[in-house]
Amino acid sequence: MTWLAVAVGGRVTQVLHIPKSAWIVLVGSGVSSTVAYVCYFKAISLGDASRVGPVDRLSLVFTILFVVMFLREKLTGPVMIGAVMMTIGAIVIAVAPAK
Repeated sequence: MTWLAVAVGGRVTQVLHIPKSAWIVLVGSGVSSTVAYVCYFKAISLGDASRVGPVDRLSLVFTILFVVMFLREKLTGPVMIGAVMMTIGAIVIAVAPAK
């Protein structure tokens, strides 16, 4: 979809000017996203989707932690409350008895 957006936007020639370091990040991002989805689909095939999904969404909490630690972004109250609520929700769903 990204390449389609580039082509439709008429910016294909600008792709040639992307620095090598940016290509490394772009390719790494693509590979890690693909691996993550393969693992997600494998987890769904092994367990209940209603339990796997919320645990997978904890990636948002890890993203918040990583940007605070590595990118030094400021952690605001609403973001902290949201992250705690997501964590609690995932735990509640994960430990709930199966029906």
